[in-house]
Amino acid sequence: MGASYSVLGLRLDSEVPLPELPVRTGAGAADVTVRLGSPALCATPFVSGAEADVAADGTVRVEGNGVGTFLVRNGSEILVDARTPVAAPALRAYVLGSALAVICHQRGVLPLHAAALASPRGIILLVGESGAGKSTLSAALTARGLGLVAEDLAPLSWTDEARPPMALPSVPRLKLSPEALRRHGHAPDTLPELPGSGGKRALHLPPAPAGEVVAVCHLHKAVPGDEPHLEPMDGMAVLASLQRNVLHWPTALDLGRGPAVFRRLALLSRQVPHWRLRRLEGLDRLEETAALVLRLTEGRA
Repeated sequence: MGASYSVLGLRLDSEVPLPELPVRTGAGAADVTVRLGSPALCATPFVSGAEADVAADGTVRVEGNGVGTFLVRNGSEILVDARTPVAAPALRAYVLGSALAVICHQRGVLPLHAAALASPRGIILLVGESGAGKSTLSAALTARGLGLVAEDLAPLSWTDEARPPMALPSVPRLKLSPEALRRHGHAPDTLPELPGSGGKRALHLPPAPAGEVVAVCHLHKAVPGDEPHLEPMDGMAVLASLQRNVLHWPTALDLGRGPAVFRRLALLSRQVPHWRLRRLEGLDRLEETAALVLRLTEGRA
C-alpha cells in the first residue's frame, strides 16, 4: 500500500502521498492506514454533527468542501473518496488536519490547535486560534535552536496521569507569509503555496522527537500601545483557552468523549505552568517576543 510514514509515534501506510510526513522504513504492520475508496459504500447510518457526521459505532464522516469525503473509523483507518487529484495539497490538508484530529479522538489522544517546540527542558506549547501567529513565532524560535515537533495539530498523550503529557510528532511544517520567510532567510518562490492560506508558503523542517510538556503559552494579540509580555494564567481562563483550541471539539462530544477530553484539559491546566503571551501583530518586535518564550526554556519568565 503506497508509502509508509511516521506520525503520532505510529506507522501510517497511505495510498495518498503525504510528503509532509517523515518516511518510515523497515517492515511492520501499520497502526493507521489511508486508503482510496468510496465512503458511500458504508451502510452505517450517520447523524449530522456540527463539524462531521458520526455513526453509532463511532465512525466519523468528514466532508471536505468539494475536495473529497473522508471516513474515519476505529482510530486506525481513513477512507478517502477523492474528488480532486490524490496528490493535491488541499486533499492532503484534510487527511493531515481534520481526519488526523478525529483519529486522535478515537485513540484517546488530545489534538490541540497548537505548535509544539522542543527545548532542552522539554516541550513548549504555543496555543492559539488561526491567525494568532503560532507559525511566525515558531519560525523565530526554531531559528534560535528549538526543534519543531508539531504545528497546527499538537497531539498530547498521557501514559501516566501523575506526569504531564507527551507531545507527539505530527506535521513538522510551518505556514508562513513571504515576508516572514524572507525575514528568516528563505526564498518564498522556492516553497509550495498552501491552498486557501492567502499566499502563505509551507516550510518543512526536520522533525524533532516527542517530549514531555513543560509549559504552555496562550497567544493573544497585544492591545494598541501594549508591549510584548508574559503573564501567568490559571483556573478557568486556562481551561477556557484550552477548550477553544481542541480540534474537532464538537466531534469529540458527538463521540461521547467530552468528559474524557475535559478531564485531560483539567490535568493539563494543573500539571504545567500556563502563560498568556501578548504579542504584536505581524513581525513587529518578533525577536523580543521569541526571547520571552526562550526564557521559559531556561526555567525563568
